[in-house]
Amino acid sequence: MNKFLKSLMNYNFSNFKKNNAKKTDSIKRINKLKSLGVQIGTDCEIYSMSICGDPTRVRIGSHVEITSHVVIISLCPYHYLCDDFVDDGRCNGDVSIGDNSFIGIGAILNPGSSIGNDCIIGAGAVVSKRIGDGLVAFGNPIQIMMNSSDYLKNKIKSYWRLDTKNITNHYEVERLIRQHFGIK
Repeated sequence: MNKFLKSLMNYNFSNFKKNNAKKTDSIKRINKLKSLGVQIGTDCEIYSMSICGDPTRVRIGSHVEITSHVVIISLCPYHYLCDDFVDDGRCNGDVSIGDNSFIGIGAILNPGSSIGNDCIIGAGAVVSKRIGDGLVAFGNPIQIMMNSSDYLKNKIKSYWRLDTKNITNHYEVERLIRQHFGIK
């Protein structure tokens, strides 16, 4: 077996170990959040997340993936500085994430924000409003870019995407990779 294939196999194996550890950590994190009062659906993955405010005002649907360093704010930490504080949803409000959604690294969900079902929120996005079902949105301030179904269709057609996980013959995997990327 050549060096190329060995490095590919070592990478995948070490990555598999890391993913299992992440899954265990995610389950522990979810149980801790549930104990604090966060409503979380089934089959979610949370890599790391901070909640600023009241955890009982946060609802996360089923099959949601929340990546690293996501911040959910249900109560503005500076509300006590405002002389004319009014609970109008800008400083204090429920935050909800719908089913089958993905939240990118470093996203911030402000009080009163709501993300619909089947949404993709990009890395670093600042969500301060309602994002409807089936949308891709990112930016600061957040902007809706396209439907999530269109995004997924474009991703599948990507040049860099090559699915080899169901191929068990290592020589066939190497042949496909070389053919796909034009390596001799």
